[in-house]
Amino acid sequence: MAFDFDHELQTAVKSYESRYGARDNRFRFLPVSFHALPYAQTLVDDTSFTLQIKLDQDAKGQDERLKFQIWHEAVHCLAPVKSMETLWFEEGLAVYSCLYAPHMTRDYRRRCIKGMKSFPAWYAPYEAFKKLKATDEQIKAIHDRAPQRKFDLVTPELIIDVFGTEPTLASSLCNRLDTTREAKA
Repeated sequence: MAFDFDHELQTAVKSYESRYGARDNRFRFLPVSFHALPYAQTLVDDTSFTLQIKLDQDAKGQDERLKFQIWHEAVHCLAPVKSMETLWFEEGLAVYSCLYAPHMTRDYRRRCIKGMKSFPAWYAPYEAFKKLKATDEQIKAIHDRAPQRKFDLVTPELIIDVFGTEPTLASSLCNRLDTTREAKA
């Protein structure tokens, strides 16, 4: 049975706001829609201050997969930036958060993690982020302390200060994704 994508997005955003801190409310949401790319994406217009979630059209009719994509993109809606070169910290947080979203079953989580291994753009940041053993309070603190409250502007020093982690992990979490989202061969 199909569900209301826009309602699901609002539910996810509110859930993450209660856990990680308020979103940048200058941005308004356009209706969730589909595109032909093999991944979901948050399109940010920082002139008109709009956000639009585009879902992978191949996921149509697959409610678990669509919810995964919506809940993942909801993290990116908290502190939107107009770039596909996401920091590993934010991408890892988005993957981790949607894997443990309220609707996620253990079986689907296992299948997602297994399938993600061929997509380094998501798997490597997720693996690095897991090592933080982050609490909601720590994520909220880093969100509040980041310049302009943007996960995209988190620094290794801030990660070390908030999470007490090793410099090598903090540095890797400040790597940026490239713009490709393809599976490895």
